[in-house]
Amino acid sequence: AVVSTQSTGNIATSLSESIKARSLDKFFEVEEKIMTKATLEDSVLELLKSPDLGTPDDKLRLFIIYYLNSSDLPDSELKMYMDTLEEIGCNVGCIKHLSKLKKVASMANVGSASIQPAAGGSYSSMSNMFKYMKQSSKFMMEGVKNLVVGHRKLPLTRIVDCLADLKPSTETDGYTTLDPKIYKKAEGMAAPSVKSTFTDVYVFVVGGGNYVEYQNLMAYQEQHPGKNIVYGSSEIMDSENFLAQLNELGEMS
Repeated sequence: AVVSTQSTGNIATSLSESIKARSLDKFFEVEEKIMTKATLEDSVLELLKSPDLGTPDDKLRLFIIYYLNSSDLPDSELKMYMDTLEEIGCNVGCIKHLSKLKKVASMANVGSASIQPAAGGSYSSMSNMFKYMKQSSKFMMEGVKNLVVGHRKLPLTRIVDCLADLKPSTETDGYTTLDPKIYKKAEGMAAPSVKSTFTDVYVFVVGGGNYVEYQNLMAYQEQHPGKNIVYGSSEIMDSENFLAQLNELGEMS
């Protein structure tokens, strides 16, 4: 297809106007400071109350990033933020869901550290359960926090990097290698480890994928000549659908 210079200019103008109207550059700046622990010029609460800054969903995403980067936000303070968001028309069901995820992650940390061996191999199964809870909730929360990418690798890109180049990482401890050239010589013996790196990578997300993850993987591919990466998912989510699903999970939980 041929895109005229005029059409390209119109798209660029529309994007520029949308960014200006919603103050997306301001949001990006604040979110970067939150994630790098830099000092904010205005408090998050003041930004949420500002009538000239973005849409309710823009402010909700800002608070989600702030909340997931706050390790010890008191319940009373969380309620104050949620009340403010509700006043400007936000559905805070998603925050309720993320709050439960944070509690699950905290329980998993405590459980995996304090659990003691028991008879009958129950220690192994319980340990694996806590490990799964910890990793899955951490992956979910990191994905949300990294909605603002900058020059960082998203969790999915880090996993691809470690698996493709055989780099040791706690993020890939639960992954299994399935290769017809690798086999078990006898029952009970561990399969030989993979010794060669991979250049062709097919990434499929069971659930919602997004263009941010795709772009992050493509940036990684450009930085690693010879790597060929294909990305797919059950569905591609935009920011509105993502919040809607989080809100739905909040109502169900």
